[in-house]
Amino acid sequence: ERPLSTASSRAVLPKAYSRPDVVDALAKVALLVSAVKNGDWGSLKPLFADRLHQPYLLSLVPGAEAVFRLADDRRCLGMYLSGAGPTIMALFLDEAERAAWLEGARPVLEACGFRPLELAPSAVGARVETPEGETLAW
Repeated sequence: ERPLSTASSRAVLPKAYSRPDVVDALAKVALLVSAVKNGDWGSLKPLFADRLHQPYLLSLVPGAEAVFRLADDRRCLGMYLSGAGPTIMALFLDEAERAAWLEGARPVLEACGFRPLELAPSAVGARVETPEGETLAW
């Protein structure tokens, strides 16, 4: 419920990154694609441990560090800060895993000021809706 401007988020990021941090990010992208392609869901969690933006942005989102600790639960496939924040995305293999995790996580989320939203992937993908109400494929 707390807005966070993109300008504020960008202001806390470093002007340059170390080579090891950039190599780490690129390697994780490649491994993430491979894990999703192969259905290797158990290897996802460490791939979301970002060193390029999350460590800097979490300080701007009250309660975010406590919420990220909820990713330690075995049912959570991974968690990441979405864009500039303050949205935090948690991934689950199925609805039952998400529901069970949320039951225990809800008190922490609410105490930190987060409102959980249940979202599902879209099988349609990107699309454009015109002012006339027409839907166009992307």
